[in-house]
Amino acid sequence: MEKEEKITIEILYEKMYKFYRLGQIDQMRTCIKTAILYLENILKSSDEKFRQINTGNQNYQTRVGQGVFGEQVLCLCGFEKNEGILVMRNPDENSIRKSLEFLKQKYSYLENL
Repeated sequence: MEKEEKITIEILYEKMYKFYRLGQIDQMRTCIKTAILYLENILKSSDEKFRQINTGNQNYQTRVGQGVFGEQVLCLCGFEKNEGILVMRNPDENSIRKSLEFLKQKYSYLENL
């Protein structure tokens, strides 16, 4: 069984750079923008439906799931893989806000490319 790679900010930067080199900036923008939306929804509502993402959903596949990058972004932000669903079990407002700040900075940078 292959050992699962622990997602860190350094790995995320490495993945972003790879997408940048491959010219997939639009895909990165869409992915990060969607991750921002997911996190903002969690902060705005206590509804549990915002803490679960069906990775088989067409919108997810189109905006985030085209490669492992999107899933890794969401895992770095606190989501966990669980049988075809990404789940944020115990959302911590401070951690979510830090993740949002990080993603918004990256998105802003990508918008200026």
